[in-house]
Amino acid sequence: MTASSEPARRAGASNPASRTGTTAKPSAAGALALVFFVAGLISVLTVILAWIGVVLAIVGIVLGIVGLKMALRPGVTGRSVAIRALRS
Repeated sequence: MTASSEPARRAGASNPASRTGTTAKPSAAGALALVFFVAGLISVLTVILAWIGVVLAIVGIVLGIVGLKMALRPGVTGRSVAIRALRS
């Protein structure tokens, strides 16, 4: 793709974060909690790896709680991902 084929952007019109100069950072703990819960669920469904699934679920719970606490900080997003992981 060349620069001439991309549509021209107005300065700061579509992205409100570019006007303020700051962007919200997503909570990595919330996303990791969801990943660990899915991996734990898949592991529990196989009888041989059930004990690994329990360990992954415990790690997911801890990361979900950490993700919720991190989402309370200003400038950090990802609260909905952490809640989704804890509800799984």
